[in-house]
Amino acid sequence: MARARIIDSAELAQYLGFDGDSGAMTRWLRDELGVKPMAGRRGKWDRRAIDAALDRASGLESGAKPSEPADPYLAWCERVGEAP
Repeated sequence: MARARIIDSAELAQYLGFDGDSGAMTRWLRDELGVKPMAGRRGKWDRRAIDAALDRASGLESGAKPSEPADPYLAWCERVGEAP
């Protein structure tokens, strides 16, 4: 079963390990990670936005699309300044 993407404050507190103090959690998310509840959805959070903010704070890249493998020939041309 897939996890819900949109979660409420209680679910988010459990997900992040905050023991029942949703006020502290909300302040930490806002002040330290720059994340707020979803606009127009009082008390609802986007799990992916939280994960992305945590990844950024941890120095990980989130949402980055893996680059396609470069053509070795084109990479060589670029490195040496040759036209393909």
